[in-house]
Amino acid sequence: MMKNEKLPLLQKFLASLFALMFVASLVFMGWRIVHKKDYVAHEQEQCRLLAVSAAVSLADWNAAIPDMWSRIASADALIIIDHMLIQDNWSISAAEKRRDGGLTIKVSSGWNSRSPQEYVCRGRIARSGFVFDKKSDQRAAESLLSVKTASRDKTLPFVYPDARLTMPVKLLVSVSHCRIGGKDYIILKKR
Repeated sequence: MMKNEKLPLLQKFLASLFALMFVASLVFMGWRIVHKKDYVAHEQEQCRLLAVSAAVSLADWNAAIPDMWSRIASADALIIIDHMLIQDNWSISAAEKRRDGGLTIKVSSGWNSRSPQEYVCRGRIARSGFVFDKKSDQRAAESLLSVKTASRDKTLPFVYPDARLTMPVKLLVSVSHCRIGGKDYIILKKR
């Protein structure tokens, strides 16, 4: 026959701690499921804002250094911002096509994203700035001009994908924090 023994105090504590952690994990998973739609929408908008602000920054650099693209490459050019340097590991690349004078900016969310997103904006650099193919991107660029930025945390360089090669021009952008529609975002600005 088994005796009805009481559990020692340490075992009771561990059992309670385990039960509490199990309930907390269920609450956390439920919270993530309920808020996934908001998270995905925020990440999609963050991708778009980074792409648009990167395009505007490169157009500003092109105005400052008119022969910038010919100094970067004699043919098509690809430059990136190292994803390990920017918060949340955003992948940002800019590809310039010599044949049509177009510029493609591609932004992808980092490896730590719950729901990876990507946004590509296309256009060309003109004397007046960046001319986007999509009107919605053009409106976003115009609205970013009036957005107040809280701070400029970091300065990041555009570099070649091959880290062994040195860029002939320094294209630096600042990571600026801003609040749009009650949500926090980061954008890039020419340094």
